[in-house]
Amino acid sequence: IGVRLVGSEMCIRDRDYDKVKAVIETIIARDSRILTDPAPFIALHALADSSVNIVVRVWVESPNYWEVYFGINQAVYATFNEKGINFPFPQLTVHRADN
Repeated sequence: IGVRLVGSEMCIRDRDYDKVKAVIETIIARDSRILTDPAPFIALHALADSSVNIVVRVWVESPNYWEVYFGINQAVYATFNEKGINFPFPQLTVHRADN
């Protein structure tokens, strides 16, 4: 059985990166399918216009790849909502000129 890398990038609006990283670490630690060697990788990837982008990389046995990929995303979505961590949504501000 091979080992594969599961990668995911998350965009958040929360300003407390350490809080968000700790939440992601907890989610990863709860999933026994995620290997501890090599260690999971979580990093601040980019400071975008209206979000903080975080990259997450974990290793799993090949047969678990898709279940872990979708499972992490689902767990992050549910846990972030529970903890009040917001996801950015595209916004457009329109100013109307008076003639």
